[in-house]
Amino acid sequence: MRYSEWIQGGFAAILALVAWIRRLEAPRRNAITIFAIAAIAAIALARMSVYVLGPDASSILRDWLPVPLTLIPYWQTGQFFKGPDEKIQAWLVESDRVILGFFVRSGFQFGPIARLTMSGPIRSVTAWLSSASSCCTSQGCAARPTHTGRWF
Repeated sequence: MRYSEWIQGGFAAILALVAWIRRLEAPRRNAITIFAIAAIAAIALARMSVYVLGPDASSILRDWLPVPLTLIPYWQTGQFFKGPDEKIQAWLVESDRVILGFFVRSGFQFGPIARLTMSGPIRSVTAWLSSASSCCTSQGCAARPTHTGRWF
């Protein structure tokens, strides 16, 4: 097996195992397990495709299979998300403020686009970073900051 096949199949299987160890609700656990089975089955079918497609076409299929399979671990990890952790959220926001505060104190100037969303460069860039990071969560870009500065 290729390294990419080991990584894709192994990661999906490990997440399925964690879902059973953590005892998630049945629908979430089943979704994670089905995604793992689908990833492993896709890898097995791609490996057997050499008998149907020939060596060149099979090699191309196996080269490109990791592209769609990359989505499976994202979908699986999304099933673990039940709600934001306020303690970690507060730590991340404070970390952004500390890092960006260092840039401002060192004389770094933010451009006009960074100041469009809120008053003050630290708050606007922090809001932008928080918006960007929310696009990586299972909630996607639907998460918006409220007037209190909390997310979700």
